[in-house]
Amino acid sequence: MTVSICYCQKAAAIDSTHFRVMLLGEIYNIVNIDHMNFRKKSLKFTCRKERR
Repeated sequence: MTVSICYCQKAAAIDSTHFRVMLLGEIYNIVNIDHMNFRKKSLKFTCRKERR
């Protein structure tokens, strides 16, 4: 699954080892963070569903 968000200073500090994505009660681990060619307009997270 991929999630795209608008770029801001707080979003730029997100890393894949300390953060997760929660969507509709499901937890997803962040596998990769794409800074979209370093244009500082958006971030795209590639996620994998967490098994509980």
